[in-house]
Amino acid sequence: MEAGTPAATAALTPQEHQSLYVLGKNITSCTYDPLPSHVSPHLRDLVTAMLQPAPSSRPTIGQVSGLLLPPLRQLQSRRDRGVCACAP
Repeated sequence: MEAGTPAATAALTPQEHQSLYVLGKNITSCTYDPLPSHVSPHLRDLVTAMLQPAPSSRPTIGQVSGLLLPPLRQLQSRRDRGVCACAP
């Protein structure tokens, strides 16, 4: 499964059984369930960095795009060459 697909990021959605209070506390304390094992270490590190409670500790949009664009371009290139059986 490729990182960034809806199935790969499904664990990032808040649990439906959480109250808004608990959800808010979890967000402010940077408490969240670990990502599933099929999520790449690269995406794991990025999500961890983006979920830092202090805004100054989070990556900028330029840093995020710099980390995401190369793997996305590589995936697109593989799809264009018919190497990847991934859905478009």
